[in-house]
Amino acid sequence: MERSATGGPAQIRAEPLASRWAGRAWGWALAHPYLAISALVLLQTVPALWARELWWLDELRHAAVLSELLDHGHWLALFLNGEFYPDKPAGYFWLLAALSLGAGTQAPWIHFLAVAIGAVMMANATVWLARIVAPDDRRLALVAGIVLVTGLFFVERMHYPRMDPHFGAFIAWSLGAFFIALSCPLAIGWTVAAFVFAACAVLVKGPVGFVFPLLTALAWLVWRGRPSRLFRVDVACGLAVFAAILGLYGFGLYRAQGAAYLQALAGDVGTRTMADAFRLYFHLPHYVFMLAYRWLPWTLLLLVLPWTGLLSALRPARLGAARTAGDGGYAFLVLSVVAPLLVLTFLRYVSMNFLLCFYPALAVLTGRVVLDLGPRRAAWFRSTVAGLFVLGVPVMIVIAWRNYYDFFIVGNLVAALVLAPFAFGLWRWRMADWDRWLPMLALTVATVSLPHFLLTLPALDIRKSTRPACEAARPYLEAGWSPLVLRPGRWSGVFQYYCGRRIPEIVGWDALLDEIAGRDKVVVLMQEGAWAQLEPNPGGFRLIGPPGARFVAVACEGCRR
Repeated sequence: MERSATGGPAQIRAEPLASRWAGRAWGWALAHPYLAISALVLLQTVPALWARELWWLDELRHAAVLSELLDHGHWLALFLNGEFYPDKPAGYFWLLAALSLGAGTQAPWIHFLAVAIGAVMMANATVWLARIVAPDDRRLALVAGIVLVTGLFFVERMHYPRMDPHFGAFIAWSLGAFFIALSCPLAIGWTVAAFVFAACAVLVKGPVGFVFPLLTALAWLVWRGRPSRLFRVDVACGLAVFAAILGLYGFGLYRAQGAAYLQALAGDVGTRTMADAFRLYFHLPHYVFMLAYRWLPWTLLLLVLPWTGLLSALRPARLGAARTAGDGGYAFLVLSVVAPLLVLTFLRYVSMNFLLCFYPALAVLTGRVVLDLGPRRAAWFRSTVAGLFVLGVPVMIVIAWRNYYDFFIVGNLVAALVLAPFAFGLWRWRMADWDRWLPMLALTVATVSLPHFLLTLPALDIRKSTRPACEAARPYLEAGWSPLVLRPGRWSGVFQYYCGRRIPEIVGWDALLDEIAGRDKVVVLMQEGAWAQLEPNPGGFRLIGPPGARFVAVACEGCRR
């Protein structure tokens, strides 16, 4: 028996309460990875459903499209401000409509609920991918899910009402089904499922939802030396189902709006395709840099990886042996990241939202790297991440006082005060095992994000949303004044949702002055920057509010040049 310094029995040191909690949480999460990861997503999203208004131009436009769908019955061909909106398919808006009809409202929280559902879908798709490539490793499924939901970019996108998480989830499900199907000589069920998921991705956001999974499958079969696998009957069946789904949607569009909408849709896609066909773009450095920033804190793994061993694995002899080793699951995931990234880098349109397309696969690969780190490198990584969070405390405090908006942001101060004990806890536990440290990291990110989304962002409503401008204009509109919008660039329909009506839009001040020359009373909605450029203001114009906001309303009675 171990003896103390005085000769008596040594007292067994009690395990800290926090450590016992982390161990029990880890054990339960290992047994229920889907529930655990879903709970982490819901913890960060549900409290913030009612926190803020819609801000970003895409949020406002999508809300207006939903209003058109519900108010005018445009379930297939989408409209915005009374005009065709061929920019996106209708799939995501069907989800919004179902939630809106079920709740009996088109309030902003419907859009935040929709993106929360998408985040749960994407998190569960990540766990599923990990279970497919490593069916006997429960730790990988859980770690991959934690990697995803603690990534700062994904945390941000859980609160940005768009279709990108749903899009990424369907692509991940399609990739997983393709891997299972193509690993077998024949698998009609899984192959059809892969094409159905790809069709759902196309209906949510567009053609790349089919290009990414199919390109990954082709690249993987070439890597494995089995490209002829694509010419089996199950692939033909899957393609037929895929074509049938999209064909029915196209036929519905034709029946609803005739050839005009299809021509507008073809023109929108065709214009981008032609622009890409005759120019050579190279956005890879941009995407790599942005991915490094948006994959934090997991990008810090690059500082502790055994690069000598990794680079030696790229020797031709070892690569040749790896082609046929095992089931090729991790190679499939690598290609599911590389292939879309290469496609994106040669497209004209640059969007960071496309990064979410391969976030599930990247999360699984990152989880594998985390679990394979040696004890010393793992401790280095945990120390680096803890140091990043400790550094974040003073940075957030400084931003609370000195920021772009020139007012004190209480939410940043609260978030810094909440982060401080968690950050030092992560530092204190940096030598602990993953089953103790990762639950603390997940809880840290989830807890610290709440002040940001519950306090900081709502405080910016007056500066960013179109609602204050529409509320300032409402008494004038109810009194019979004519509304007009000085359109902010190519972005149409951003005032429709909060103003509750279709409003004619004008591009440019000269066109606006020509339009109102023969009118008596007009309210013009515009971005604040357009109003600030007028010095002196044309006679008859006056700002009716709100001052200091991004969007303002201007009244014009008897205007003249």
